[in-house]
Amino acid sequence: MDAGTTIMERPAAAGGAGGAGGGAVAGEVRDWESRLRELDDRIGVLSAQIHALDAELVGVLAEYDAVGGWQGRGWRSFAHYLSVRTNFAPRDAERLVSIAARVDEMPSLIAAARGGQVSMGVLASAARVVTPENEERVLDVVRACTPRQAQRVL
Repeated sequence: MDAGTTIMERPAAAGGAGGAGGGAVAGEVRDWESRLRELDDRIGVLSAQIHALDAELVGVLAEYDAVGGWQGRGWRSFAHYLSVRTNFAPRDAERLVSIAARVDEMPSLIAAARGGQVSMGVLASAARVVTPENEERVLDVVRACTPRQAQRVL
């Protein structure tokens, strides 16, 4: 694959016509599988970093809201401020603001998100139902389920 190629092509299956070049094809397959593992690992790392940064942002938003940083400046709502200030889509800003409003009620969930283990979508579902009394149970659900299952259960 030349340096200008950006789309990874799957190598031809080994054992083609007469088996000629089978060693080269097997090498290509190993290289392809190795590259897939590298990409898969990178996807996991980047996703965890995004989850951690989102959780950090939620914490800052909670503090900014607590001191009224957005109020009295012509914003219709905190979500409106956030959308304009950060270029988040309004729906995404509303989700972040709703999570930030509940951050004190779910410290274990926020810690899991800061550790890269929980996405904002799952955290938003958890924020709708979490209380200080049930937070550990909600965290257990989040950890035991796929994101889709957790959102359905919560």
